[in-house]
Amino acid sequence: MTKKKVCNRCKSEKDLSLYGNSKASKDGKVPTCKKCLKDDRDRDRDKLNARRRRYYEKNKELEKEKSRLHYQNNKEESSIRCKAYYQKNKDQFRIKQDEYDRNKRANDPLFKLSGNLRNLIRTRIQKRGWEKTSKTQDILGCSFKVMELHLNNNPYNFKFGESGLDLDHIIPLSTATTEEELLALNHYNNFQLLPSEYNQDIKKSNPWDRDDFETWLSENYSWES
Repeated sequence: MTKKKVCNRCKSEKDLSLYGNSKASKDGKVPTCKKCLKDDRDRDRDKLNARRRRYYEKNKELEKEKSRLHYQNNKEESSIRCKAYYQKNKDQFRIKQDEYDRNKRANDPLFKLSGNLRNLIRTRIQKRGWEKTSKTQDILGCSFKVMELHLNNNPYNFKFGESGLDLDHIIPLSTATTEEELLALNHYNNFQLLPSEYNQDIKKSNPWDRDDFETWLSENYSWES
């Protein structure tokens, strides 16, 4: 006959296998069933998260400054740790990202348009040219030659075509809320060259922060403003 006991929390009689072990108890089981213990932990976690959210909302600027200082003081260690974690789990990251992109493209017309524009511009720039009457010319608002001169006109001596450099949107496309704003953010004046390491690991989809970048650059390369 299967042994059972009544949970002291939900008052239901349940099989002993649904209780955790306890050497202090006569039957070798804790008085509260696993489900009730899990429900208690979930409620405690929800209460803690709610308190954290309320605190953050009341102290948002202070928390942002703390996060910024923590990043500044630990960015090298954090970067190494993030890279190691990504390398170890990059296949899972890629699968999740692909799934996210598919769902986003299917349900968000602006996201789909953003991806199409990225691909169009990337392809034409890789081919190093486009027709004056092309869609690319209309979007970027310039010829390839003007685009190249614009990208090369920077104080860091970055040159278009050099390895290790990304084509970056100064104001991220993710900030656009309409098709008109998205098209405006693809004007050539909103493009710049950035080291891939900084662009992909630090800037990501954040707005351009010149001071932060130049601090990073001076710490990682032989460059002074």
